[in-house]
Amino acid sequence: MGKCPFCYAVLPQAAKAPKQGGVYGCTNCWNPCVARHEAAGVVCEPVYGFPDYRIEAVPPVLITRKVIPKLGAALENIPILPEVPRKVMAMAHDPLTNLMDIGRVINEDAVIAMKVLRAANSAFYACAHEIKSLDVACARLGLKMIVKVVHAAAGGQVYRGGGRVFQKQMEQTWRHALASAYCAAEIASAVSGVSTDDAFLAGLIHDVGRVVLLDIFTGRYGLTPSTLGGTLEQCLNIVEHYRAVAGLHVVQRWDLPHEFRASTLCSRAPHMAPVAAFLPLACVVSLADRMANQLGYACGMIEDAEPNLNPSLTLLHLQPGALEGVQLHITDQIESLVEALAA
Repeated sequence: MGKCPFCYAVLPQAAKAPKQGGVYGCTNCWNPCVARHEAAGVVCEPVYGFPDYRIEAVPPVLITRKVIPKLGAALENIPILPEVPRKVMAMAHDPLTNLMDIGRVINEDAVIAMKVLRAANSAFYACAHEIKSLDVACARLGLKMIVKVVHAAAGGQVYRGGGRVFQKQMEQTWRHALASAYCAAEIASAVSGVSTDDAFLAGLIHDVGRVVLLDIFTGRYGLTPSTLGGTLEQCLNIVEHYRAVAGLHVVQRWDLPHEFRASTLCSRAPHMAPVAAFLPLACVVSLADRMANQLGYACGMIEDAEPNLNPSLTLLHLQPGALEGVQLHITDQIESLVEALAA
């Protein structure tokens, strides 16, 4: 059975590691690793380029060391993604599925069904008469848009909270996630071998680690910037430093495929994706993250001053000007969906 290369704790989830390699987060020391089956059994190695989080702590170190032990409890409080989005995505790829079938599945979740209706009645799809039937709403939105709306509606249940102190940051994180999802789907349409549906979901969840960490600072676990003796800026710095590894643990808890774990962990450094097959989606998400910032959907935390898109473009075999038209027609869609999914 595989063991963490950092703390040597057993990784029971790595027992089923794919031969090409899978991405895992150790629940003992929180470090990311890659596990694969070899002749000698399951071999676990560090993900190249990531630090050992047991010994590395961002200043102020005393605050960081109080935050890390709370990650386990915070992860337990992250909502599980509903089954409906997975069912809808599977049905969307089934040529025998019709929109009425999808409507019946969506109706299994009252919250998601309500938000699909809101989206169909939003300004972007405005029509003369209000749509009250889920079947009509699905017909209005179309199959591709239904998948996006359902995923976004489910994701919106995760990107909430933050208390009074971090309400603004949580709202910015949600808008950034939604914008990144739209951008990722558009970019994927220009990339061979990356599903637009997968790209949308990967873009939507790539910053979910921020939700976990912001939750820790709300006082829910006895920690706030004031009780820790730190500033808001120091706490946000910790959030940015650990967002990727915290996100990996969330996606692992949701039991999503390994390419989603890699794209979440490596959304700011796609070249560090530990398995070559995971590289395209990681690059798409990285580009989408930067593009969302350029569209005005930055999180307002700590962002790269001069985001360099060229490495990801090169890895995806895209020319620098290939994505110039992507952002021209999606802002209205993003704003319309944000409004429809609010509350």
